[in-house]
Amino acid sequence: MKVCLRPILFVMPALLLAACATPHGIAQSAATPAATPAVAPAAAPATAPQPEPPTPFDLERPDIVAWIAAVSARHAIPAGELRSLLAGGRRQPAILAAISRPAESVMTWW
Repeated sequence: MKVCLRPILFVMPALLLAACATPHGIAQSAATPAATPAVAPAAAPATAPQPEPPTPFDLERPDIVAWIAAVSARHAIPAGELRSLLAGGRRQPAILAAISRPAESVMTWW
């Protein structure tokens, strides 16, 4: 008796893809309602506040001055070079706000 493996080679990957494509690995029939996401996306307020514009770093702040001195001494980088690099940087409030709210609590994995 000869067993043909060709149908199995085509059916198995299709079944695996179908199982991965549904939310919980279980295929839903047309009669059952679609599953709602665990966390609904937050609705945008009617008047969203405008994000702050990027601002340059205050290179005279004591903590930044101390950091420049420590990095300069530890890695033998001239302090003036570090100041010029930091002068080109900008504080990005929109990025800081996005970092503070992880996507895992807002977005669903599928």
